[in-house]
Amino acid sequence: MDCLSEIFCSQKIKDHGKQLIQIPSTPSQPHHQDLVKNDSNYKKKRQANDNERDSLIRKNLVEKKILHRDIERHRRHEMATLCATLRSNLSYESTKGKRSLSDHMQGAVNYIKHLENNIKELEIKRKKLENLALCPSKDDKCFRDYVTINSCDCGVEILINERVSLSRVLKELVKRQLNVVSCVSTKLDERLLHRIQLEENDVSCTYMDGLEQKLAEMIVFDS
Repeated sequence: MDCLSEIFCSQKIKDHGKQLIQIPSTPSQPHHQDLVKNDSNYKKKRQANDNERDSLIRKNLVEKKILHRDIERHRRHEMATLCATLRSNLSYESTKGKRSLSDHMQGAVNYIKHLENNIKELEIKRKKLENLALCPSKDDKCFRDYVTINSCDCGVEILINERVSLSRVLKELVKRQLNVVSCVSTKLDERLLHRIQLEENDVSCTYMDGLEQKLAEMIVFDS
């Protein structure tokens, strides 16, 4: 009996030892799994937020590109319309042989300056015509600013101190059957001074008054 008891006790000790070995050595494993799972969920959520943010950024970039393209298309269309209008208002000489936009712009600048000079010249001519219109027909003082007829040693001289077409003046003298002896033009202080000499026998005093008025009118219209 003592031997059996010893054997039985020894067997129980061994079984108890096996049970002790089968006890889990990591009682905190469920908590660790929860931490791993939470970390994985956080990473997934952060990745989703990053993806959403990147998607919004890409969408904004696309919208900005579309808006910029529309604005640029509208600007180009307006520029083309303005350039076409500009070309239609320019003279043929201003655009002749010019194709680029920069050439058209320079042509427009030159054309505007040309128009401004024409306006100034027309204003000066208008004032001259107004002054002539206010002068009595027999008052030669109004015409001496443009033309003067004086007696000289060789006959009669006509002095014209305005820019005028000499061909028209000479044509008028020939029309009146006046004999032109000489015609000299001199530049004085940025102005042209014309001196025309006639034979004295061809001109009477009364005829000189009418000639002076006629030449003054011609000068005003030609200047």
